[in-house]
Amino acid sequence: MDQTSWDKIRQRQTSQNEEQSAVPAVAPSAPPYEPEKWNTQLTDQNYQDMYKKYFGETAVASQYRQAQLNKFFERINRAKLNGTSDAYLAKQYGISEKQAADLRSDASEFREKQGYQRSTNCYAYAMNDRDRYDPVGSTDPGERTENLPGGKERRERYYTALENGDYDTYKKAILEGVEADGATRGGPDAQPKEGYYRVAVYTKKSNDEEIKNNSPKFDFHFVRENEDGTWSHKPGRTPVTNKDSDGNLITDPKTAHVGNYEFVEYVYVPEGGLDVGTSWEPKTKPSSPEVPEVPNADAYKAEVYSHPSDDPDLSSNNLSSYRQGLNGGALTWVVNNA
Repeated sequence: MDQTSWDKIRQRQTSQNEEQSAVPAVAPSAPPYEPEKWNTQLTDQNYQDMYKKYFGETAVASQYRQAQLNKFFERINRAKLNGTSDAYLAKQYGISEKQAADLRSDASEFREKQGYQRSTNCYAYAMNDRDRYDPVGSTDPGERTENLPGGKERRERYYTALENGDYDTYKKAILEGVEADGATRGGPDAQPKEGYYRVAVYTKKSNDEEIKNNSPKFDFHFVRENEDGTWSHKPGRTPVTNKDSDGNLITDPKTAHVGNYEFVEYVYVPEGGLDVGTSWEPKTKPSSPEVPEVPNADAYKAEVYSHPSDDPDLSSNNLSSYRQGLNGGALTWVVNNA
């Protein structure tokens, strides 16, 4: 065989090896990529229609009004879980039992379609913690474990670094928080590990424009390994995706373009994930640390989940004061289906 033929064979083998190396390795301990279990199915129009039905407003549903509707429906759903009857709801809101039953149905259906998009962020997604304990989706690393020994001091370092603009300390505080929640550090070159999946940790310095718009000086981001060997993430309260900022499938977190964030290192998360979020969130995952019971947790949860002042006045009484609170909005639903 002449030299030219050998060169062609080598080129073909090199090309095949490169193609094989581009295929991500399967990660059996990682969660599957299932964005439909996280992302909302609701549209702005759905919010507008439902807001108009219960609050009487016809304007486009802003983020504030969406949050207002979410909190109202969350109260109704929690009342159902607590065994509250239609008769009790009817009396509380001054409506008929049929209206109360319809309200329950709307709230339940809305919750189902809402998914977990608005109550989780990149960190909750990376830790595979799909719940609604943090209704505004702003979970920080180490927040759930802040009442464990050393937790208050760790959180203080985190906030002080943000306030003082100490980027190196901020990055350390993020990793400390992740470790406190139950993950272990793997370094920048962590390889697959049986019984764990990898999560890539990123941080960034906010630019002047972001800070001007009330963004913190620094921010974090997380990208998690998928069962099929690809990677995915959930930027803030936006949908889960396996694409980077350039629209490319994420196969290597180090080379993926993730906004203005810089790759820090990998951490190992136990198979199944970890509980993260509010300090009162109970342990539901075997590898999560036990946390002490938070004093007055029920009262605090009620304050977070339940804002009676945000509820519509369905009884048609005291409408004038409620209109003032909604800048002139009228409540119309009570007159229908009586």
